[in-house]
Amino acid sequence: MTKVGCSAEGCVNNIGGMCSAGTISIQGIGAHSSSGTECKTFAKKNFKNAFKSIANTNYTGEIIQSMVTDDIVMNPDIICNATNCEHNLSNRCMASDIQVFGPKAKSSHGTQCETFRDR
Repeated sequence: MTKVGCSAEGCVNNIGGMCSAGTISIQGIGAHSSSGTECKTFAKKNFKNAFKSIANTNYTGEIIQSMVTDDIVMNPDIICNATNCEHNLSNRCMASDIQVFGPKAKSSHGTQCETFRDR
């Protein structure tokens, strides 16, 4: 189970510092540090993006999370093309916990995967 913390408060998927997306896409082809990565699932908070993100919402995880306050239980699928990252296995993130950074992000370019570790 991968736990995702997210500081991109301007993202429609961010609910209380957690990502509500069912599938998260991290981009970082050729990256050798977290600054070379970004969360392509980021979408600016607005009505249009909230409506568009409905198909990629982790509803089951959100419901369970609302009842469990002492642990993070949302478990998204994380697709990642940062092949230089030690957590990447066949374009899937195998880290048990990831942190997406982007407190002032207005687009995916303002985000990065803080869990990235160069091989």
